[in-house]
Amino acid sequence: MLSPFIGEVVLYPYNFAPTNWVSCAGQLIQISQDTVLASLLGTEFGGDGKQTFGLPNYQSVSPPNMLYCIALIGILPGGNRPSAIGEISLLPYEAPRGWLECNGQLLRIADFPELFQVIGTKFGGDGQLSFAVPNLISTPPPLPTSRSIYCISAFGVPAPSEPFLGEIRLFPYSFAPNGWSTCEGQLLLIEGNDSLFSLIGDNFGGNGTEDFALPDLSNATVPEGLQYFIAAKGVYPNRN
Repeated sequence: MLSPFIGEVVLYPYNFAPTNWVSCAGQLIQISQDTVLASLLGTEFGGDGKQTFGLPNYQSVSPPNMLYCIALIGILPGGNRPSAIGEISLLPYEAPRGWLECNGQLLRIADFPELFQVIGTKFGGDGQLSFAVPNLISTPPPLPTSRSIYCISAFGVPAPSEPFLGEIRLFPYSFAPNGWSTCEGQLLLIEGNDSLFSLIGDNFGGNGTEDFALPDLSNATVPEGLQYFIAAKGVYPNRN
């Protein structure tokens, strides 16, 4: 994504972190190197809070050949980060303004009519006065506390902002947004998709000469009504 929240966590299907991102491997960072991110994360993931702070360690819950990465720079949580209505992001702090924690909470339709139009009652509610957001508290990757790391955008535009090529996200949609594909292990021809192939190769299948496969996350443990999508179009990521 071109304009992430600082500290936003994204799943990438390649073996490197894009520029200004770093893999979530539990490493300690000097507070003096990134005071803003340090103030957002505190000692939630380790560090002494005086000289160091820790990043989350999601290596054990990362799907094969993928990395969870965290944005080192970006928009402050109170800022205006472009988003799609219903877009789900991994944010290791309290939900920013305009976003809601994915904890299954019931909402009044009158308060969030645009979000209701997108997700309806697939996650709960009576559809007359109320509807619910998905409950992702137990969905990997975790937080050390019982809070959900997942937040859903209650406002925004009809489609996601331009992502990094290959970026993987959860959406509560029954269709792939423009420029995105479902992560179901389907084969693509290398011809016409050479940029994406150069990033993921045949790590997920295909013969590597004529075709290659997208990641298959169709069996991932997520609530019904959610599915993973991969950005088939977007900005080509530079290596960190």
